[in-house]
Amino acid sequence: MVRQEVVPADHELAVRLGTRLHEPVFCLERVRRVDGRPVAWQRSHIQYAKVPGIEARDFAKFSLYEALRDRYRLVINSADELIQARIAAPHELTLLGLEAGAAVFQIERRSFGEGGDLLELVDSVYRSDRYEIRLTLTRQ
Repeated sequence: MVRQEVVPADHELAVRLGTRLHEPVFCLERVRRVDGRPVAWQRSHIQYAKVPGIEARDFAKFSLYEALRDRYRLVINSADELIQARIAAPHELTLLGLEAGAAVFQIERRSFGEGGDLLELVDSVYRSDRYEIRLTLTRQ
């Protein structure tokens, strides 16, 4: 776990999350690991009005999505993602155990609940050497 706290939405976050400027937002930032090795850095934002008191939960031990479902009755039904390849920033090198010049996937996910309500905004950076992306494309 890197951090979890309630923060005021700055202009960019307010626009991306669909909330008002300075509105309280829960932020959960963590490094995701597989076999003890870092794979991704992830930062989730959720409007605090939808999840009051969530900052007291120990997300080193419990799932965010289980808390959303069990405590707040919020179920994520769909999501969209924007995936971009780029070179890791200096602070990401340290968090993910990478060498300078390493490539990463930057992923923005917007998760939606019933009725299309935006519930969560997630910004992630994945190691490109430990993560793969498979897409299924269907002609409509």
